Amino acid sequence: MRPRNVAHLPRSLAGPGSSAWIGMLLFVAIEATAYGSLITSYFYLQLGAERWPPDGIAQPALLLPTLSTALLVASAVPVRWAELGIRRGDERRLRIGLALGLLLASGYPVIAGIEASQRSYSLAANAYASIVWVASSYSLLHVVGLLGLGGYVIALAFRRDLHAEKHTALGVVALYWYFAALASIPLWATLYLAPRALGA
Repeated sequence: MRPRNVAHLPRSLAGPGSSAWIGMLLFVAIEATAYGSLITSYFYLQLGAERWPPDGIAQPALLLPTLSTALLVASAVPVRWAELGIRRGDERRLRIGLALGLLLASGYPVIAGIEASQRSYSLAANAYASIVWVASSYSLLHVVGLLGLGGYVIALAFRRDLHAEKHTALGVVALYWYFAALASIPLWATLYLAPRALGA
């Protein structure tokens, strides 16, 4: 049997069929499970508490966490705009969109740090304190990682390594960006809205 000529086939896949995409999808699935576990743990701990938050801990303030979450969610919009732009070969739109996305997302860790510094309780104070610190720190860690990935992609953009035929790296990072932005909403609702409903 004569061997087939496969020289015309691509050496690697790009886009949604690539190993990078599949790897990121699997990572997102794992992280979604972790977020779900944290939220489930929060409500499980609340079931065994007489008061939530416990005595001595005020209701969490809404302003700062709402602002940080809004900035993170908003940051996904220019990233999507950049992603659509590079598919059409618009490198200027790519760089502007990524820069705006990074600028907006960078507000999250700054504001989250300010909000954390204003908490009157430590990680070990009680079950409520522990789950709030762990869940909010977990989300913060994701955003810090996101900023690192975003910095890498924007460096590629300014080096002109991303163009209409080659932008898988951006697509993979954008996928994680959208996940991080969307995942912050139910976590925000759990940590900052739920105590008001549960304590009512």
